[in-house]
Amino acid sequence: MEERREALQDRLGVALVAGAYAAVNAFLAWRLPLWTDEIYTLHTTAEGPVEAARRALSFELQPPVYFVLEAVWRAFWSGPLEARVPSILFGVTTVVVGAALAHRLMPGIRTPWAALLIATNPFVIWAGSEARVYALVMLLGAAICLVFVRVHLEGWNRERPLLVVLAILALYTQYYLGFLLAAAGASLLLLRRYREAGWYALEMGVVLLLFLPQIGITLQQASAHSSVLTAQPISIKSLLFEAETCIAELSLPVEWFWGKDDAWVRMLRWGIRLAVGAGLVGGFWRRRKRQDHLPAFALLAILTVVPYLTGSVLTRIVGEPWYFRHWAGFAIPAVLLPLALAGAIGSRAVTAGALVVLLGGNVVASAMELGDLAKTEDNRRVGQALENLERDNEPILVAPADRVWSLGFYYRGRNRLVPVPRDPSFETYRREDIFPKTPAAFREALHRAGDPKAVWVLTGDIELRRMAEESLAEQWQEDLHLQFAGETSLTHFVQTVPLP
Repeated sequence: MEERREALQDRLGVALVAGAYAAVNAFLAWRLPLWTDEIYTLHTTAEGPVEAARRALSFELQPPVYFVLEAVWRAFWSGPLEARVPSILFGVTTVVVGAALAHRLMPGIRTPWAALLIATNPFVIWAGSEARVYALVMLLGAAICLVFVRVHLEGWNRERPLLVVLAILALYTQYYLGFLLAAAGASLLLLRRYREAGWYALEMGVVLLLFLPQIGITLQQASAHSSVLTAQPISIKSLLFEAETCIAELSLPVEWFWGKDDAWVRMLRWGIRLAVGAGLVGGFWRRRKRQDHLPAFALLAILTVVPYLTGSVLTRIVGEPWYFRHWAGFAIPAVLLPLALAGAIGSRAVTAGALVVLLGGNVVASAMELGDLAKTEDNRRVGQALENLERDNEPILVAPADRVWSLGFYYRGRNRLVPVPRDPSFETYRREDIFPKTPAAFREALHRAGDPKAVWVLTGDIELRRMAEESLAEQWQEDLHLQFAGETSLTHFVQTVPLP
């Protein structure tokens, strides 16, 4: 009876946490301005699921499942902000599934606390407020981990077909989830569960067979998306440092200090490394003494580090981007990893202290990130600033070029938005149409704008701003500069030397 009452309390607690997460993200979905990638989603899903699948493959350069689901939703609720609702639902389900995963791996931790840790994580909140694929990817990653544990570590053989179905859905949703599937297989080998590794290889063979129709399209998409700008040399030292940073950014709310080089930051980093070492030693010692002990920390570490390293190496080789948002598939294992580390050390006090620190850090980091209620591009405020400050015949150069779509959603001023380097297309994604390669692209855009006497330049990052300043340095003078969320900057230039 006591166990039933405790289980009921846990379910109620998880439901309350999931409900609070839904309420917060519903507010964010209503309040946060749209950005360029979400404009992509609105266009891709505007004309039904069949057209959404075609555009996902040809323009988004992604698999089609998310866009088909979004198109079905938008057939009934077509508003731009309502397009974020599926991600809220995916995020809510992720909180529940992630709590179930924590219960399987760390039965000593009450599931509402695990759910709260997941729900307050800044990355999980961000993914749930995006009209993009990331919340669904996060959910599929958590579900794969949960079913994988049940099937291959707990012996629930009747769920093997479910694992195959989830793996197929994952690959037809985001290709990077394949790195998580590979890491799951690696974990069985590293944990010396060779028999289960054989069964898992058979399951993934079925998945690969069913994914064959998509492989040719995937290679074409990778070729279209690759760029020498993202191709980088591979260094073991840099990979390990990046893996450490990745885990820290996903599982610890420390992005605001991890890249600094202060003495106390170095001490904190080494403290975390020593804690990881202590967790590894403690976990293996406990496993040696209790053969039934599930090595939660080791498993979650493998499910976090291996996908990151695999993705980092392969994307460097082919010149594909490997951005923070692409890590969504292994976000939940990463979020639970510090909790498993505390449990591996073996003290309840350590686990309770870690939980308090993590929850407090999550709340502070989320509040700092959402304090301005603006996404990366801050298009609403940029549009308002332009409308208040602009004069006639002051065109607005916009780089990257596709940002004209998201800024145009809010800007209602009287001047022309001029994309740099050229007009982008909703039919075919080409990086050379989106990102200027040289300062000459800004000078060419000025000529297309009619060689004005004053101009606004909107850039999305520091490198593009420097490129714009270099192109205008000889004949233009900056007289106003405004900084917005992220690296978005808006600069007003006045001509000092007539254009040739």
